[in-house]
Amino acid sequence: MSGRRWLVITSSFPRHRRDVAGHFVEKWCRALVERGHEIDVLCWRAEGANDQQVERGLRVDFVPYAWRGAERLFFGAGAPENLRRKPGRVLLALPAVAAMVRAALHACERRDYDAVVGHWLVPGGAVARIVGATTGLPVRVVGHSAGVHLLNRLPKTLGRPLSRWICGAPVTVTTAVLRDGLVKLSGRGDVRVAPMGYEAAPRQVRSIERSAGEGLRLGFLGRLVPIKGLPTVLQVMERLRAEGVELTLEVVGDGPCRQIWEDKAGEGVEFLGPRFGVEKWRRLARWDALVMPSTIRKSGRHEGMPVSVLEAASVGTVPLVSGVPGVERWLVRPKQQIVVGGFEAWRTTLRWLAGLDEQQLSRLREETAAKVCELEWGQYSRWWEGWLEGGRG
Repeated sequence: MSGRRWLVITSSFPRHRRDVAGHFVEKWCRALVERGHEIDVLCWRAEGANDQQVERGLRVDFVPYAWRGAERLFFGAGAPENLRRKPGRVLLALPAVAAMVRAALHACERRDYDAVVGHWLVPGGAVARIVGATTGLPVRVVGHSAGVHLLNRLPKTLGRPLSRWICGAPVTVTTAVLRDGLVKLSGRGDVRVAPMGYEAAPRQVRSIERSAGEGLRLGFLGRLVPIKGLPTVLQVMERLRAEGVELTLEVVGDGPCRQIWEDKAGEGVEFLGPRFGVEKWRRLARWDALVMPSTIRKSGRHEGMPVSVLEAASVGTVPLVSGVPGVERWLVRPKQQIVVGGFEAWRTTLRWLAGLDEQQLSRLREETAAKVCELEWGQYSRWWEGWLEGGRG
């Protein structure tokens, strides 16, 4: 297949080198660039965004839709949480969509694209459909949990026709649970399950050895926002340590909840802030388990398929997960690794893991890494290449 050129429309993309927002969209783009394709990204602007990023095969433009101080619809805790906290921000939606449509049409006038791709069903997928209808370009939509949730929360008279219209193009979502929900809402069956992949760990990290006799080493990697549910694990940590269980927790990431959660943390918990590159991978590789105590909100909103679960698993770190329907596909022992419930359920799960001997834990690590190897970008990008080209993959 010769190199293609795609226009990608997204509401989240790293604004600078140390930004974690939309990093999985960036990795998706870079994996395709490595296969010889070119990608132009249009992302709504936010505080801290460089106006433009240009490098080999990848160009990123941040699109203004209001004055800089008012561009608060995206980024931060994410659009759903931003709207929940300040519903008035919904007034930014129309100018944001209009600005992005103009920018995308202008880009199509300047360059020839093979297709336009929307990341997130709403608003990226909707804008991609508008651009495709205007220009005649093929459209692909890469869906994530927030878009499915938003479409389901809209009044049926709006959510059903909007989802059906968006799904008139080939669509992916990250789990079978999200696919089933979207198919039910839209009445369309051409929705593929395709999680985001992960980048292979550096060679010097893949061979790292954990030191024995240090107790259970836990880690958390992700944005520190309410849906992540970290306080539950902080409480369990305190109880287990009081009961004589040896365990520590390192928290890697940043977000609006960091200071509140750090103030609640007891002994054995360390908040490290964001970590990138080799240092991030060294942390992942040294942990025995990744804890992901995500919550399902009263509205039904839940996480899709966090890339951190795959990254951790790829180096043999055992994911322990709650509030992520569909994650069982990538777990070795889902009955033990999926935590159903709150404090007591997490206490039971951590006691189970702490009770494994070194041989049992080593075997579990090996099986964990093997379970997710097909999603490593080096090989997984071929699937996406085929899907973008023909809509099938």
